[in-house]
Amino acid sequence: MKKPIIFTKSMKLLFALIFLLFISPAQAISPEKEIVLVEFVNVVRGNWQEALYYFENNWLVIRETAKKKGIISSFRMVSFQDYPGREFDILLITEYENSDKYKKSEERLSKLVKSKGAPELLNELNPNDFRKTIFKQKGVQYWQMD
Repeated sequence: MKKPIIFTKSMKLLFALIFLLFISPAQAISPEKEIVLVEFVNVVRGNWQEALYYFENNWLVIRETAKKKGIISSFRMVSFQDYPGREFDILLITEYENSDKYKKSEERLSKLVKSKGAPELLNELNPNDFRKTIFKQKGVQYWQMD
């Protein structure tokens, strides 16, 4: 007559780990979702030249550096200058690999802004004179169609 197998605590733990890693990998190891931050911006008093110059020479430059350093995974600036009847003029989109990188990004991006120095401006207008953030929206799910 065979003896019954007695599972010790360590054997139960080992079995549970094997089950989680090999039998049910989708539940045991789920990669974090990418975080997308979208900033909706209005151009104030039709100052498009100043706004586009500012974003091209500051926001985009900072984002390029941040991407090279692995702080962000991608970024986009979308202008709606030639489309009347809109509620916003520019979308600033920044994507982060995961929530951990998103949480650390504010401090890291602030350091990049400081190291860049004073913002580059087209003329004497200050950023608040030509751009206004309507709101920012963070999302964790989006669809990309290729």
